[in-house]
Amino acid sequence: MKRVLIIAGLLGLIAFVSMSWAADYPAKPITIEIGYPAGGSTDLVTRALATEAGKFLGQTIICNNTPGAAGNLVLGKIKNQKPDGYVLAAAPTANVYRIPHIQESPFKASDLVPICEYSQYQYGLAVRADSPWETWEEFVDYAKKNPRKIKYSTAGVGTGQHLGMEFVAKKNGIQWSMVPFKGGVEAAVAVLGGHVDAVSQTTEFKDHVLAGKMRMLLAWNPKRLLSFPDVPTAKEKGIDVQVTTGISLWAPHGISQEIVKKLAEAFRKAAQTDAFKQVCLKFDMPNDFLGPEEDAELIRTQDKFMGEFIKSLGIGIYAPK
Repeated sequence: MKRVLIIAGLLGLIAFVSMSWAADYPAKPITIEIGYPAGGSTDLVTRALATEAGKFLGQTIICNNTPGAAGNLVLGKIKNQKPDGYVLAAAPTANVYRIPHIQESPFKASDLVPICEYSQYQYGLAVRADSPWETWEEFVDYAKKNPRKIKYSTAGVGTGQHLGMEFVAKKNGIQWSMVPFKGGVEAAVAVLGGHVDAVSQTTEFKDHVLAGKMRMLLAWNPKRLLSFPDVPTAKEKGIDVQVTTGISLWAPHGISQEIVKKLAEAFRKAAQTDAFKQVCLKFDMPNDFLGPEEDAELIRTQDKFMGEFIKSLGIGIYAPK
């Protein structure tokens, strides 16, 4: 009995210390490691949000870039950090429910805790303005008649925009090649430089299209992009696949729920500021916000769907041996 009382007392003391510590959080600057290079949509949107959230938390939030492996490198890194809320990661929500179906992953979903999802990527396919393809149909028809001639860029293997292209290839008997880059900016520039024929990517190509240097042929999202209302969606073209995911903020497993709630509330307020909305608008990205419980539920449901979808393509861990 005495031993039980001692253990109960210790647990109570630990809980009290944890709550006191969380109440003082944050007592020093917070760092966010961003999973893509500087200048892209993930980088600029996250930096804008972090600046605003820092004001609500009363602490500076420092943003660093840790690009690589389509945003997965940073998630593998963050899982080993101390779960005290001072080092977080920004990476696509889909990486947690999609990548384990594609390849061996440096992390498991159980290694990470979602703080919030704060914006949604917009995807499309674009080509150079002086290319011979005026429409999606012309692009696909050329690819059918010219096996292995088309090269397209993305921000990495296993991304949604990569899977969308492979879905189209499988349905139409197309053989084309994907060229991966660390980020969307590099993927778009590769088109302008003539290194690839097209880019299937988030809207880092937007300014190039508006400047008349590139032409957008297709939107992968369920709805047309605000800046390009004349460009059809994949669904409108009879393609039975949509590419959607948001950007989430992640913490290592073990972080206290009090700190998660404090961070989520600060980022929720930050997502409502004009400064953040203006940066989202630059990339046509809506700023719909999901809290930690909603984000976690999204991950659970999408994991099942994505596993079945990737298996139907016969790629990733489901590829024939």
